[in-house]
Amino acid sequence: MMNKQLEKSSMDVLLVEDDMAHQMLTKKAFMSVGLPCRMSIANNGEEAMAFLYKEAPFFDVKRPDLILLDLNMPKMDGHEVLKAVKNNPDLAQIPVVVLSTSNNPIDVQACYAEHANSFLQKHVDMECFIRAVDVLKQYWFEQVLLPEELGH
Repeated sequence: MMNKQLEKSSMDVLLVEDDMAHQMLTKKAFMSVGLPCRMSIANNGEEAMAFLYKEAPFFDVKRPDLILLDLNMPKMDGHEVLKAVKNNPDLAQIPVVVLSTSNNPIDVQACYAEHANSFLQKHVDMECFIRAVDVLKQYWFEQVLLPEELGH
């Protein structure tokens, strides 16, 4: 059975990441594994929430199918964004994958307690990171059935 998401030409992904090098690394990894998506970038947590609430300058953005969330950011960190998303009934169904350089068990446990859908470590080695993104692709883009957008 084909995942309904794959019937679309691509999925919409919101990458919430303040480090430009990590933004580029993520884009490059997505291209390397042929991941079909339109990626929007929020440079910090406050910008991510403005995007999700469609506040200025994000009035006409499409609701993301998946959020990739860094933890350590200025203004509003990833934990705060995760709590805000998962505590909002209009946003809570959007899967949130924490994408962090941390492998600290305390961070991992806290993210799952805050209802992260998964936690993926960003590897500094490009080959390792590409393999991790390929697993992300196989799981979130090829296997999982996501809720359809209703009235958003």
